Amino acid sequence: MKNSGTRNTGTHHLIPRLRAILKSVRRSGNDVSGRMRCRPGLAIVFALAIPIGIDRGAILSAQSPPHWKGTISHEGEVTVVRNPKEPMFKGEVLSFVEELVIPTTGPKDQYLISEIRNTTLDDEGRIYVLDGKSSDIKVFDASGKFLQTISRKGQGPGELDGPSQLSINRSNGELCVQQASRLSFFSPEGAFLRQVSFGTIMALMGKIDSAGNIVFLEGILSPPNSWYALKKFDLKLDLLVELQRFPANRRTAYDAFFPMGRWTIDDQDNIIYGYPKTYEVLVFNPQNKLVRKIQKEYSPIKITDQEAADAKKGLAQGYIPAFSKFRPAFRNIVADDQGRIYVQTYHKNAAGHYAFFDLFDKEGRYLATLTLKERAFIRKGKMYSVEEDEDGNQTIKRYAVTWKLK
Repeated sequence: MKNSGTRNTGTHHLIPRLRAILKSVRRSGNDVSGRMRCRPGLAIVFALAIPIGIDRGAILSAQSPPHWKGTISHEGEVTVVRNPKEPMFKGEVLSFVEELVIPTTGPKDQYLISEIRNTTLDDEGRIYVLDGKSSDIKVFDASGKFLQTISRKGQGPGELDGPSQLSINRSNGELCVQQASRLSFFSPEGAFLRQVSFGTIMALMGKIDSAGNIVFLEGILSPPNSWYALKKFDLKLDLLVELQRFPANRRTAYDAFFPMGRWTIDDQDNIIYGYPKTYEVLVFNPQNKLVRKIQKEYSPIKITDQEAADAKKGLAQGYIPAFSKFRPAFRNIVADDQGRIYVQTYHKNAAGHYAFFDLFDKEGRYLATLTLKERAFIRKGKMYSVEEDEDGNQTIKRYAVTWKLK
């Protein structure tokens, strides 16, 4: 429990003494909830041990049993947070209520959305939707009103060709759109600004940070030693740093359940990355320095015979199956504007959706397991998700979020 009050500096030395007394009281049968069942003499000692000037937060902290059972250590300058299987809090720690639905079609199909690749928000609450099929960006205000369409399908300047990723520079509102061969940039008002070619680089999942740097996975596919590398580039695509790398899948031993590196950029420009062969999440600060490792014990999810059989049927000619026995440790990583980290797992709900997320605080402690929407993120007290109706049409919904954690 965090202390929100102003601590009386003259009573600091009494806290260890108070904790020792509490420990003794517990051994004598004290109920944690506050119902004193100890001997009267101990109750008097306890009362006398609390000076009038001590702050309430310190008393509560001393009385409260430790909820988190992990450990924190250091490897040089890197903080290592090891979490147990069980979270700090049981049950749901947030609730959400639907408050806005953005339909995917308007008058005369004014803003028909066919294939939502991803969505992002600006600081005014405007919603930007990247449509992979029509190769454009639909913009809605915070009330859900359609504002405009940015760009169109094509290969010319300012046009989009097979867009796959949309992100926003939070320092100036610029939109960055990744395509197979280039990046295109637009102003918040929709004006085309510039484009940068990837050249021979095979780029995946490109995103921009608030300094204008571009982070993406580069595929280096030269068998037998193929891999993916997480790299940061400047706006001219000059390499700044390689952060991590992991092996690529292989045709000669193809794993349909291959662990793929996942990552995101939070509002402070920290890069949060994980290679789900194990349950470990790495946090790099804006200066590209590894500052935290977040680890968690977990039980691997076994791949069923039916899942393996279905995957084998879908293999292209020339691929030799060599499937894993278990799913990767996690499916995705997202972060909110408060520094919380959400790790999406491979557990499914009754509807067959990947709706479960492990929630970590910004220090890396495992707080709870959340049940959210499968394609969801939380920002400024709202949850946004891409969903499908009964006919399979995509829509965007916004939910008001109420946290039960204090």
